[in-house]
Amino acid sequence: MNTEAIDSDGNKITVEIEDDKVNRLYEEFKSRGRPKRELNRMIDNLEISADAKVLIKSIMDAEIKVGDVVLRIGKRIIEIVSDIVKRFPNATFGLVLGVILSALIASIPIIGAILGPLLAPVLIVFGLGAGFMKDMKESPIVQAIKDATASLEPLKGVA
Repeated sequence: MNTEAIDSDGNKITVEIEDDKVNRLYEEFKSRGRPKRELNRMIDNLEISADAKVLIKSIMDAEIKVGDVVLRIGKRIIEIVSDIVKRFPNATFGLVLGVILSALIASIPIIGAILGPLLAPVLIVFGLGAGFMKDMKESPIVQAIKDATASLEPLKGVA
């Protein structure tokens, strides 16, 4: 079945997806999801700049057309991200902390240009890993990742 998507530049992308994957995708999108107003409220309550909120909301508006049905893929992605942040707050914090420290090191004149590319991956992985270790004590991480990615599995291997 032909599947159409429109990228951020307005270009139409068409790919062919097998019918059984399409049916699984339909079922997944019917069975899950939070109301868009709840996600909008969540985004509005974030303590980030208005520009970042607009960017997140523009991601949420991304759609794909599968056959005659329009699936709100962007909304689903925002749901997955918000679920991961809720389930793994320590890992999320560790990841953000690693990125911030990497940016700070990279901004140091001369030394940052040398150390930034070397330390950035280490800091990010360390922050994420330390957060995951703390979260693993509180919840089963492997099952949560499988749950989060299962809804998008029908798109695996497409394009």
